[in-house]
Amino acid sequence: MRGLYNITSNAQLAAIAFLIRKIAISNQDCVIFLHEKIKKTLEDMEREGVDIVFSSFFPGFERWLELPRINEVLSVINRMKYLNFIQLEPSEHL
Repeated sequence: MRGLYNITSNAQLAAIAFLIRKIAISNQDCVIFLHEKIKKTLEDMEREGVDIVFSSFFPGFERWLELPRINEVLSVINRMKYLNFIQLEPSEHL
């Protein structure tokens, strides 16, 4: 992930990781629209402070994080090797 062009610091990379973790653990929906969830979480981070996604569960990370842009988060997700999407059967759609 460090090789992605627009990610400029470890603080930004950590913020992206915590953002993805927050979406993963807080999701209660059967269907997730990832772009919308990321956009909403970024808006929350901008409004309430970047550290709303921080978790002290992972020692070794500083609390200081940099707000990433949506394209940077999507670039990281695009590079994830083991991200699984479950395709619904036509009868399961909302």
